[in-house]
Amino acid sequence: INPACQRIFECSKEDAMKGNLYKLIYEVDREMVIDYFKRSFSSKRELIEALEFRIRTEKGNIKPVEMNAKVNYGKDDDVIQIEGVIRDITERKKIEQKLYQMDKLNALELQSNGIAHEFNNILGIILGYLNILRLRLGDPKQQVSDALNIIEKAAKDGATIVDKIQQFSKTRPESEGIIHVDLIDVINEAVEFTIPRWESEAQLKGIEYEVITDNLVDSRYYVKCNPSELREVVVNIINNSIDAMPDGGKIEFSAKTDNESVVISISDDGMGIKEEFKDKIFDPFFTTKDVKRSGLGLSVVHSIVKRYDGVINIDSCWGKGTTIHIKMPLCLRELTKTKKKEGLVSDYKADILIIEDEEVILDMMKIILEKRGHKVFIAKDSNDGMKMYENNKYDVVLCDLAMPKVNGWRVAKYIKDIDAIRKMTKTPFVLITGYELDTDNLNYRKA
Repeated sequence: INPACQRIFECSKEDAMKGNLYKLIYEVDREMVIDYFKRSFSSKRELIEALEFRIRTEKGNIKPVEMNAKVNYGKDDDVIQIEGVIRDITERKKIEQKLYQMDKLNALELQSNGIAHEFNNILGIILGYLNILRLRLGDPKQQVSDALNIIEKAAKDGATIVDKIQQFSKTRPESEGIIHVDLIDVINEAVEFTIPRWESEAQLKGIEYEVITDNLVDSRYYVKCNPSELREVVVNIINNSIDAMPDGGKIEFSAKTDNESVVISISDDGMGIKEEFKDKIFDPFFTTKDVKRSGLGLSVVHSIVKRYDGVINIDSCWGKGTTIHIKMPLCLRELTKTKKKEGLVSDYKADILIIEDEEVILDMMKIILEKRGHKVFIAKDSNDGMKMYENNKYDVVLCDLAMPKVNGWRVAKYIKDIDAIRKMTKTPFVLITGYELDTDNLNYRKA
């Protein structure tokens, strides 16, 4: 018995001398360890190599350990002695877990671009037909208009969902989508977006949630951020609070200033967080919920808040609820917002060629452009689109990037070559895609 043994098992030398290893093995692992030794003894194996199991120390802590040992057998092949070394492998397990998480993130990165493309196509259809609906309704009643605005905001925010994966797998431009916003407006929008969950779904289950934002009404706190990402933060926290209160409960928002920062606190009276989980809750993929959950929610929250020089802290007591505090730097004055002049550049009616293999998107674009007075020509295949351009002249070409046979880049090059042969001004060519492109490394001149 050496000092390392005392340190691993968290006991005195005297207790270690009297100790029973079997009783120190974590209960869940005992059967596995016994089976391993039985197989080793039956086959007269002399070496026990890299046997991993968990122990419960004298202080009640659970540790992963590794055993390497030599088994000595007597004349009758009875085990007479086992000499070995037990090592604490806690740090190694932490490193292995991080490597495992990195492998998962790398796999997610490979999938994320395809997911983004499919998801953005869906959002494009929703937003496109929402625009068509507005055109056909003309000047709808206020209640209808408000509902359409909520749908539009929710659909646009949906594009940030893919970032739950991408935020951990690549570096994003620090200035992307960042503006000065009223933090209270962002919170109120997040609360409104989650109404289906904490009100409608809850009522179906016969439970009730109370969401209190009264003390935010008269406050104005301007921060610099991407509002979609900050809404995602609040939505994630609200959803976590609801998960922690399966029988209903209260979620309360409050805000205060702290020097040149604002502190937003979100409290619930749910089950709280166990002490052993508190240092893990911001880790990617860590979850105490069922296996269907990704475990990315709070890690995304932490990542977003940190990106804007913010700090997030959690006060929680098991069985007594949780309060999450988000501290962000204030913009000490509201910046004057310069509104872009909206409206048509001119009343020019263009001949537009659309090349798109998704029929729903093609029809949507045709309806919208024709409503604005343009003459629209369509091609459902890139080869058909190139033939149409070769035999006709168009003012603008809109083309999907990802198409079978010939992709959008090659169509763009073909049209540029046709324009050169005709010795005419280059026709404006617009590529449409749901993929996230690496614009910093794209060589546009290739097309």
